[in-house]
Amino acid sequence: MFNVQGDRLNVHLTQRSGDIALGVPFNLAAYSLLTHAVANRTGFEVGSFGHTIVDAHIYCGEGDRGAWYADNLAELGERLRAVDGRSEYAEVREWLEAAAPPEPDGKEGYDHVPGLLTQLSREPRERPRISVADKPLDELEYDDVQLTEYDPEPGISFAVAE
Repeated sequence: MFNVQGDRLNVHLTQRSGDIALGVPFNLAAYSLLTHAVANRTGFEVGSFGHTIVDAHIYCGEGDRGAWYADNLAELGERLRAVDGRSEYAEVREWLEAAAPPEPDGKEGYDHVPGLLTQLSREPRERPRISVADKPLDELEYDDVQLTEYDPEPGISFAVAE
């Protein structure tokens, strides 16, 4: 939903279902890009972005690895509630990796929890800047979008659920 307040174009996305590791980050980037492109075409400044996810979920792996979460969800929750600083998320990940059975062969990365714990343990960096050419949306091309001041962490690999 687009909303104009003063000279600012605001956007609110309501997402029916969202995979926290893969789908939500993609949508954040895509709708941010769309907001900039529409603001360019309408002459408004980019305002705020709001995002509601009705059914947010995290994939926890398959086979014995996935079943392990059913038996250990309470302890995982307790450990997460006790976190008192970013570095402690890495400690929760270490516990999980030591306690949980390995992911089945060929299904590595289907458990998104360890990667999300790694992400939570990282210090946020400065936000990058995006600029989008002032062209009709259906004429935008790859080179019309510029990302600057981007200082990424090493990537975290997540498998796409089947």
